[in-house]
Amino acid sequence: MSGTIRKAQDADLDDDLEVPNPKRARVSFNPKVEEKVLEEYVPKGTSLESVRAEVKRAIEAHGKGDSERYDSIKEVFAQSEGDERDDTGANDEVKTYLLALTSYASLLNKDCNGLVKAILKCDWMGRDEGFVKLYAQFLGNLVSAQGAAIIERASSWLPRLRLLEYAPELKSDVFALITDRLVKIDVQMQVDLDDVDDEVAGAIVQALAMNPKQGEDDDEDAEDSDDSDAESVNSDDATGDQAKRAKEIQGSVEKMDAILDRLFAIYDPYFTDPNSIEAANMFETLLGHFANIILPTYRSRHTQFLLFHFAQKSEHLIDQFAGTCVQLAFQPGRPAVLRQSSAAYLASFVARGAHVEPQVVRTVFELIGSNLDHIRTENELNCRGPDLKKYGTFYAMTQALLYIFCFRWRDLIDSSEVFDDEDPAAFIGQDLVWTAGIKETLSRAIYSKLNPLKICSPPIVSEFAKIAHHLRFMYVYSLLETNKRIRLSQFSSAVGNGALRDSGNGASNDSWHQLDAYFPFDPYQLPVSKKWIENDYVQWQGIPGLNKDESDDGSSGDEDDEEEDENENALEDDDTATDEEAED
Repeated sequence: MSGTIRKAQDADLDDDLEVPNPKRARVSFNPKVEEKVLEEYVPKGTSLESVRAEVKRAIEAHGKGDSERYDSIKEVFAQSEGDERDDTGANDEVKTYLLALTSYASLLNKDCNGLVKAILKCDWMGRDEGFVKLYAQFLGNLVSAQGAAIIERASSWLPRLRLLEYAPELKSDVFALITDRLVKIDVQMQVDLDDVDDEVAGAIVQALAMNPKQGEDDDEDAEDSDDSDAESVNSDDATGDQAKRAKEIQGSVEKMDAILDRLFAIYDPYFTDPNSIEAANMFETLLGHFANIILPTYRSRHTQFLLFHFAQKSEHLIDQFAGTCVQLAFQPGRPAVLRQSSAAYLASFVARGAHVEPQVVRTVFELIGSNLDHIRTENELNCRGPDLKKYGTFYAMTQALLYIFCFRWRDLIDSSEVFDDEDPAAFIGQDLVWTAGIKETLSRAIYSKLNPLKICSPPIVSEFAKIAHHLRFMYVYSLLETNKRIRLSQFSSAVGNGALRDSGNGASNDSWHQLDAYFPFDPYQLPVSKKWIENDYVQWQGIPGLNKDESDDGSSGDEDDEEEDENENALEDDDTATDEEAED
């Protein structure tokens, strides 16, 4: 015990003897003084201004084809790896060039990909604090000035930070931020594609199909990528501004494709066991992103396929996603536009999901039908006629049923296994027994005063009429003929629209009062990331020979044949992000 006390006393005595030294150290190495010296630091024998001038001249000369000085600067950072970090002279040289490049971050465009990559590969871990602060300052300036370039070229290095591993509590916020930004890119990309000429859009499609980006490029490939991109979208009719515009759009599509491919890969390990707690928690996160970010966004085109893919990992996840869509579509008090969008997501998922079981198809069909009955009975008594603005939710849900029927009619037949499911034509002309109640519910909606077949998208209505007739499910051609004499403008509740539309020439104006043929899970065409959903997806398959015998429904002549082809295209690959034909 006494020995312990003596040791403690000895330690106190030693501490007293060394008190002056720490005081002197704190005065000599004041952090503020050190930081100020770092910012104004200039190595001996080297003028910072001269280095800045050298850097500027080198970048400008590189842009004109003279890369000798530019390559010398790249060598400075290439030699700064490994053991040379302890070389004071070399370390000072790197600091000086880094400080000079920080001033000219705005000049480091895509032509300077090689230099940027060399700097990003530069070892900063283990260096002195001054270097790390300067390196962070350079990256901040680079991101501000050249955000697109740094994301494209640094994507392979940033994952090493693995933020979600050492800060898992930020997982939900990080994924939400990524999804929010991704949806914005998604929508803008689709707007850009719709705005360009058909020939330019076609050149973009061809370039993406022939040369999907795979992996990382070498330094030389990276610096030449701009030229190759320009050539890939260039054509006889796409020159000058058009070629520049096409290159920008192609870059956006490739960026979207790469981000989605990466996100699929990040989410995938969580669903290795779809019945695990990890899968349940991650799917809850995805559902939150769907309800709060994706669903409220008008015409999101690709982001929602994350839900489409991972929901089909198991039956209970399918039920969970479908149940969420049902709740959002039928919940009273929600904005009508969100209810309509939810109905479109529900119908598109059930129609296109390859792993959605027939029982789920029938259950969803019955749920939507029951809701249609409720809306119809509430509004039919006072209804003057078809009006999209007043009864938008009713029409959206009716169109959802028509769409599901066109894709999944086999699953709505009782004992359909007695027929050859591989031969759709085997069902034609048969006395089929349909699931109880679906024919009656749909018939009540179609022949109500709300007249949904006049409001729903004409291509979908036409395809439904054709399939329903040949399957002896329902005959609606007489109603379609009657609807041709109805002008929607006379029933429109939109202020001022009635008088304007009545002065027009009739049917050509009806499109303003009809639903769009928008379904969120239309064919996915991004070339790299589409591999994730190929086995989850139901492609449109028409019934062979269905168009040959139309004598009973009034469809005849070449013009009607062309119209039928257009109707099938509307259910096939018509509305894709990289189609050759943009919508008017």
